Amino acid sequence: MAATSTPSRPGYLSLARLLISRALSLGEEAALEEGEGLSSITNARGCRLQTRIWKPPSSSPPRALVIFCHGYGTSCTSNRAWARVAELLTSAGFACAGLDYMGHGSSEGRRNRLESVDALVDDVLQFLSEVAAPAFPPLPVFLRGQSLGGLVALAAVLRSPELFSGLALGAPAYELRWLLSPFAPRAITAGGEAVRSQIQRLQTPLAVFQGVGDTTCDAAGARHLVTSCGSETKALYLYSLYILHDLLS
Repeated sequence: MAATSTPSRPGYLSLARLLISRALSLGEEAALEEGEGLSSITNARGCRLQTRIWKPPSSSPPRALVIFCHGYGTSCTSNRAWARVAELLTSAGFACAGLDYMGHGSSEGRRNRLESVDALVDDVLQFLSEVAAPAFPPLPVFLRGQSLGGLVALAAVLRSPELFSGLALGAPAYELRWLLSPFAPRAITAGGEAVRSQIQRLQTPLAVFQGVGDTTCDAAGARHLVTSCGSETKALYLYSLYILHDLLS
């Protein structure tokens, strides 16, 4: 695993953007959307969640199913960044699927409120069981998680390792930068503590992609994740591009 070092940068801008986005989202209400690949499920807490499936253009059977887990304060089903990821993967023969968490994107629920990482895992596993897996049987299933979604993906695999063939994580919220930890939702910090306490049990093949200048998710945390997990097949890809983004986006 190659490492690249750059000077540490505090995440003041990320913090300011987080607080502003929270203030602007107060009172917002979600509206479920309709369209190609779009649907919804009702979770165990009685909340309707927006879901989406992206099918490969080829008539050949898909190679595998990739489930998307998005970051905090963002969405999956109508997000342009995830649409680009889906386009790349479906063009390579993969089926893709994802859902918006409660209070995120087009799903119902109080805006940007998180109950717990375990609750998000409940919804991801329900979506996989009720919608995604039946749409593409039988295929190996991979999780592609970004930031908070990386933490959700890790927690899902730790709970039900038999369901998943691999993990691809971008800047997972395994450890947050010290400046931002006090301001992060308690669900995220508590979820990180729970996952770190179990990480040696992780046996699933793992690939982690992390920017060393990330102002939200600590690059040292990505190293700790890869070195601490029990997976025999694992890789850490570090890049020096300095990226500013919203907290756990």
